[in-house]
Amino acid sequence: MVGPRALIRWKEWLYPPSSVSLVVGLGFGISAFSTTPNMAVLFLAAVFVGAALFGVRAGIATALLAFPAWNFFFIEPLYTFAVGSLNELLTLCIFLVIATVTGLLAGRVQDQAQAARSRVAALQILFDFSRKLGAAATPDALLHAIVLQAHRLTRLPAMALLPGSTGLEIRYAWPPESNLDDSAMSAARWCMTHGEPAGRGTSTLTSTEWHFRPVRTPAKTVGVVGLRPSPEQRELPSELTSTLDSMLDQSAIAIERLSFAAEAARVEAMAATDRLRSALMSSVSHDLRTPLTTILGSASALVQGRDRLSPEARDELLVAIDEETRRLDQYITNLLNMSRLEAGELKPKRDWIDPGDVLDAAVKRVATRAREIPIDTQFEPGVPLLRADFLLLETVLVNLLDNAIKHGEGATRIRASVRRDGDTVVLEVSDDGPGIPADVLDRLFDRFFRVQRGDSKPAGSGLGLSICKGFVEAMGGGITVRSPLHDGRGAAFVVTIPAETQPEQAIPEAPGS
Repeated sequence: MVGPRALIRWKEWLYPPSSVSLVVGLGFGISAFSTTPNMAVLFLAAVFVGAALFGVRAGIATALLAFPAWNFFFIEPLYTFAVGSLNELLTLCIFLVIATVTGLLAGRVQDQAQAARSRVAALQILFDFSRKLGAAATPDALLHAIVLQAHRLTRLPAMALLPGSTGLEIRYAWPPESNLDDSAMSAARWCMTHGEPAGRGTSTLTSTEWHFRPVRTPAKTVGVVGLRPSPEQRELPSELTSTLDSMLDQSAIAIERLSFAAEAARVEAMAATDRLRSALMSSVSHDLRTPLTTILGSASALVQGRDRLSPEARDELLVAIDEETRRLDQYITNLLNMSRLEAGELKPKRDWIDPGDVLDAAVKRVATRAREIPIDTQFEPGVPLLRADFLLLETVLVNLLDNAIKHGEGATRIRASVRRDGDTVVLEVSDDGPGIPADVLDRLFDRFFRVQRGDSKPAGSGLGLSICKGFVEAMGGGITVRSPLHDGRGAAFVVTIPAETQPEQAIPEAPGS
C-alpha cells in the first residue's frame, strides 16, 4: 500500500516532464492563432506552480526541462538544439536564470509553509497530549495516554517501561501483545541507565528491532518509551523525534507530578497516623488515668480505713468506685469501637427494631449518671419500626445522653425524643445548657476533639461523637447538631435513619387478632 508521503514523492517527479509537455502542447495550440506566442511566460508559470506545489526540487527540475524544450520546439531553427542568433541565446540564458530563481523562491515559500503547518500540527498534538496528561489521575491512566499518543504520532508499535521490583518492567504496550527479546531489553536498560536513546537508528545496541528514548526530568530518568520502526525504516525522521522528545518531556513532568502526589499522600498519612497516635496516647494517659486514680484511692480508703469509716462514707466510696468503673468501661468501649471503625470491621446487624425500645434502654444505662439532671422522654405515636442494629443505635444514644450530662453545665433538663419526619425516623437528644460555640460546630464530630471547658467537669476522650457519626453512617443514616436552640443556650443532636417499607412478617400482630 502506497502511503501519502510516497504518493507526494511520485507527484514531485512526475510533475516536471508532464507540465513541460503540457506547455509545449499549449504552445503549439496557441501558434495556430498567433505567430508569436509568449512561451517564456508559460514556462515560468509551470516552474512557479511546480515549486509552489511540490517544493524547490520540482521547480528546478521544471526549469531545467523547460530550457531545452523551448529551444527545441520554439526557437529557430526548429527541432534542433542549435540557436540561430545571439539574442535568442541571451533570451534563453536569462529565462534559465529567472526560472531557476523563481523555482528557488517559490519552493522556499512552499517549504516554509509546509514547515509552519508541521509546527502547528506538532503544537496541536502537544496541546492535546498535555490535556490528556492533566486529566490522568493514576499511573496506569498516564502510561495509557503516553503509549497511545506515541503510537498515534509515529504509527508504530509503542510501549512504556518503568522501574519495578524486578528491574525495568513493561508497564503498557500497544498493541498489547508487543514484547521484547533479550537484546531489546538490554537496549532499554542501557537507555534507562544512561538517559540516552538506544537501539535501532542510534549508535548504541543497533541490532535490536526497537528504538528506545528516555523519559527524563532534570533530576533523573524516570522511564523509557520504545518504538518499533518498520523493517525498511532505519531511523526516525528528525521532525518526528523532535515532537516525540517534547512529548516525552511532558510525560516526565506528569510522571514526576504523580510520584510527588503519591509521596505527599504517604507523608500526610504518616502525619495523620502520628497525630492519631499522639491523641490516643493523650487520651490513655489522662482520660483513662483519671477514673483509675479515683478507683484506686477509693479502694485504698476502704481497705485501710474500713474499721474507722462510717457506713455513709463507705457507701460514698463504693458509689464513686461504681461510677468511675462505668466511666472507664465507657472509655475503653469507645476506643475499641473506634478501632473497629478505623479497621473497617464494623458490620451492622440490621434487623427490625422499635426505636422507642432503643431509647428506653439508653436512658436506663445512663440513669445513675443523670441523678442531678432529669431526662424527659417523648415518643410520637405511629413511629414505624427501623431496620437497624439495636446495640449500635443504643450506643449512639448513650454517648449523646452522656455528652449532654457531662457538658450541659447549668442545664435543668435533658429531652430525648423519637418521631417520624417524612421518610425518616428522627431520634433527638437536646439540653438547655450553655450550648456549643459556633466556631467548633464543624469540628464537633472529629476524633479526639473536645470543646474547651472548666476543669471542674469530668474529662472526655473526644471519641463519643466521632463514634456516633461512624455508627449512624454505617446504618445508612446521618447525624447533625444545632446550637443554640433559644435565648443563646441549648444544643440538640439529631439522628436521622431512613424508614424502610416493612415486610408483613416484621409488623407485630395486634392482640386478639
